Amino acid sequence: MAGLFSVLWTGSSVKNIENGAKIILGLPFAITPTTVLTVTDDGGAPANHTITLTNGQEFVFQDPIKPIVDAGEVLARYAALTDGVQVLDDVNFPEWYTKFPGFYQSIGVVHATDPTWVFSGYWDDCGFLDDGGIFDLETGITDARLNEINSRLYKSFKHHMFLVLVNSTLLKDNQVISDLVNFLENIKPSWTEFLLVTEVPTIQDIQPVPSDSVMITLF
Repeated sequence: MAGLFSVLWTGSSVKNIENGAKIILGLPFAITPTTVLTVTDDGGAPANHTITLTNGQEFVFQDPIKPIVDAGEVLARYAALTDGVQVLDDVNFPEWYTKFPGFYQSIGVVHATDPTWVFSGYWDDCGFLDDGGIFDLETGITDARLNEINSRLYKSFKHHMFLVLVNSTLLKDNQVISDLVNFLENIKPSWTEFLLVTEVPTIQDIQPVPSDSVMITLF
């Protein structure tokens, strides 16, 4: 609980959202400032990984979850030790919503070929980004003008959405998902929305999702 209180208290940064989600999902973290003593694996398939810390903590976990720390690394209190969760926004991964060709079709959205589908909550009934009625009285509006409005609104809305990628092995039951969603709702800035997705690429390098991948949008 102290770890969750810390990330909620210190603000809704990408790192805090990521670390808090990992705590909710039961991933290992440092309970005190410490140093990584060892990071090993047994070479199996899947591999069992072991992390030991100088504060006496030791963690054993299995692929596909991987360590993100190295021996000798100095850690702050509540630092995460593994992957499993990744948070993307337009600041740390510009235009992240264009990195997943095939993902749009997998969830059956109307605008399946448009990478801006993630902003569908902002669309009006005509399939354009909702301008809040500002341009409703503009008579004789042309397609070019609509496209201009759409583009300008989209450039604004993209700063109000972020993606939370979670390894599917961590989502063990509905209660875990509910707890994670509640945490995200409480920590996110009030002007933003999040998209919670499982079965996704790893933290290291976002590549196009293979055509045989299964991606599920949870929220």
